[in-house]
Amino acid sequence: MSCTRYEREASLLAAGDLPPAETARFERHLVGCSECRERVDALRDVRAALAGLRQAPVSTEVYASIRSAVWERLD
Repeated sequence: MSCTRYEREASLLAAGDLPPAETARFERHLVGCSECRERVDALRDVRAALAGLRQAPVSTEVYASIRSAVWERLD
């Protein structure tokens, strides 16, 4: 991607953290910039995938096994 001017805005927009005035300005840019649209879409996909990972709790047994393996490596 060669459009690097709006990398910060793309990340903030994908996270829903871009202030309204900046959102409006950046959305006008998105109309003509397929690279930034693709970047925002990709970032949103990553955020959705990561959010899905938080939904799957780790069982007590798995956690204990991981903890034990870490302690073994530390010793």
